[in-house]
Amino acid sequence: GNCSFTANYGSTIATSNPQGLDGSFSCSGTISYINPYLIFNGSEPQITGMKLPEQVLGIDFNNPAGISLSRNIKLVNTALVHSGTTLSFGMSVIDEAWWGSGTFSMEDSSSIATANPDGFSSTGKTGSVQVYTRYYNSTGNYIFNGTVHQQTGNFNPTPTSYTVNDIIFDNPAGVTLTNPITVVSTMELLEGDINYESQLQGVDGFYSPDVKKTVIPQNGTLMYNFLADLQPFQN
Repeated sequence: GNCSFTANYGSTIATSNPQGLDGSFSCSGTISYINPYLIFNGSEPQITGMKLPEQVLGIDFNNPAGISLSRNIKLVNTALVHSGTTLSFGMSVIDEAWWGSGTFSMEDSSSIATANPDGFSSTGKTGSVQVYTRYYNSTGNYIFNGTVHQQTGNFNPTPTSYTVNDIIFDNPAGVTLTNPITVVSTMELLEGDINYESQLQGVDGFYSPDVKKTVIPQNGTLMYNFLADLQPFQN
């Protein structure tokens, strides 16, 4: 209807609407935000919507059916991807509101997907996450689904360095591995190919006699994927 809406500083807005804030606000008048907290907690696939504020104090992504970021957003305090949630960035970026602000975190078993050519980075102003502090989770899942050639980026998960649970490559233009990555569970190459920054880099793993070895030939290089167990297995 013909109404206006204002979210004051520190207020909280939660929506489960599949269209996110676009679906929750049907006002034709002015919608203004002064650094609110946002919660997206739907139960079916959800977008944040183009009515997403330019800047927020914090944002919670908590939807097992997945959430897609509709536009860039600047972060003052924290952004959290909850366990079981997939946050799809597309080409959008979560950026710091000012230098030194913002913390991006992933809970165990959360997932993030990007179409950004620079992938995910732990430092610098590149990739889908550009806040000051970035905690990528080594039990998390990572999806690279751009349409132009992508780098995985210099992201380094914790608590186990350069380790992910699952990794999915779904880019017809291909993906280049910026750093070696240990895959604990599954690697999927759905479309495109995988390149290396230099020799001896690749998707590595740990040998387990109880798990069938997966071999994917790309660019003349065999890439192996194992479940973690005891001894490292070199590509």
